[in-house]
Amino acid sequence: GGVAHDFNNLLQALISQAETLQTDVCDPSRILAGLEEVKDRARRGALLTRQLLLFARRDSVHKELLDLNRVVRETADLSGRLLPEHLEVNLDLEVDPLMVIGDRGQLEQVVMNLALNAAAAMGSGGRLTLRTRRVEAGRVVLEVEDTGSGIPESIRDRVFEPFFTTK
Repeated sequence: GGVAHDFNNLLQALISQAETLQTDVCDPSRILAGLEEVKDRARRGALLTRQLLLFARRDSVHKELLDLNRVVRETADLSGRLLPEHLEVNLDLEVDPLMVIGDRGQLEQVVMNLALNAAAAMGSGGRLTLRTRRVEAGRVVLEVEDTGSGIPESIRDRVFEPFFTTK
């Protein structure tokens, strides 16, 4: 149900933006901004569809060598357009590239979901920090920190279930 709700919200936003663009033919800057929003929403829809396909095991994981900092930065840029304006987003990334082997789509989805969940937990505003660092033995860490109220004890054991939602 949560996935269907998220997908429906994406589709409604795309339809609404397309209708707005149809009536706003006189202002090129608004048209360009609207088209950028449509592209962002379509990318989110593609990420959600990829997540569904991976969950259904009909799509394979595509592992490649990635710079974690670059993926986090690019995903934060995309997320920034989807997050409320009253939310402050900070990047605290390791100076040097942090090379990892992973699936770009899955990593982007994790960062995007954590950012959107943090925004929901900080309804009236707050700060979201995405941090990367290198630790011992060549390992790297991605930390996501927000100033929200936290996860209630009663549901903490369920947060890693696929498609679990409190919405």
